[in-house]
Amino acid sequence: MKLDEIAKELMEIERDCREMASDLQYSRVDRNKYVYDYEMLYDALESIERTLMDLAEIREMPGEEIRRMGEILDKLYDFSNAVTTAIMDNCWSEGYIECHPIKGDYRKTLVEYCEEISEEIDLPYTCGNLIPHMEELTLPAVIDGFSNCVHAVAEYIAKLGKPIEGTKRSYSIDGSEEAIRLCKYWEKYVDEFWEDYAIGDREPLSCIALKDEVVIRVGSAEGHAMHVNLKEKELEYYDTDYIVWKPVEYFLEDLGHECDYWDSVLICKLRDVSDETLADIAYVAANVTSLDIRAMGMNKILGMKVRDRVLKVLDKKYFNEVEMEEIYDYFIHAFDRTKDEALMYIREEVRRT
Repeated sequence: MKLDEIAKELMEIERDCREMASDLQYSRVDRNKYVYDYEMLYDALESIERTLMDLAEIREMPGEEIRRMGEILDKLYDFSNAVTTAIMDNCWSEGYIECHPIKGDYRKTLVEYCEEISEEIDLPYTCGNLIPHMEELTLPAVIDGFSNCVHAVAEYIAKLGKPIEGTKRSYSIDGSEEAIRLCKYWEKYVDEFWEDYAIGDREPLSCIALKDEVVIRVGSAEGHAMHVNLKEKELEYYDTDYIVWKPVEYFLEDLGHECDYWDSVLICKLRDVSDETLADIAYVAANVTSLDIRAMGMNKILGMKVRDRVLKVLDKKYFNEVEMEEIYDYFIHAFDRTKDEALMYIREEVRRT
């Protein structure tokens, strides 16, 4: 099996895990109780283990790099087995799934796998985002953490593949013409906005064209990525920061795409995958990098502007009776939903401060 085929298989596993984690989170009725089929969860985890076991067999093939990839995949298989063990030992079925908080030795083992895999692929951070959960892990957090490390390994393998001509941080694994063009557009905007990015957000940036799919790493935060399925005309943007994903939603909806936000994922049905749409997606993907930091500066600017605007339309007596935060929120959301207001405004205004 070729490295590009392995990377594609890993991307499939990562997507399945993300969807599973999202479905579990959405079905949660209590901190550790989920309206979800226990057998379906077990079968999915078992299937992932079998796939990783098969992929790791490349360690028997000739070549130092191939052998090393096999060892990394072995480690990923062990991680998947530890995930299954932690879940099966702590969760049970009562017509729904109920779990003890996953903590202690289970949590320690999972975090250790995250650290070991990150070290193997030279990540500047620890994949999985499990370390902040110092006391205990929820079921969705465990699966999402595993998927994040799978994605990191897939990216690492993809970068051993074919760089896209004329780019600095984009790679093609049998990418279609449209997928490659999206990466090229994204590179152009990244170069334009480079000075606006936080230093720590620059190194992880990458775009991978996989047949009719594109995976864009848009920052250093674990899981901060955008997936574009050109065949299905669907975009998924993973982010929990309201001041970032909300402008993205405004931006894409104003261009005629239908978006909905579900538990850390903004899912948009694209009206088409024309060249114009590819350029717009590239633009927004390049803009979300470090947007949380830039938006903080924007909030300071808008705070003063909103206050001045409010005082012009409301008498002081009424103003004193209304919470400033409520008025602030109202005018923030009343802003025109256009490119300039939703995204370019942030970049240009913050640059002037």
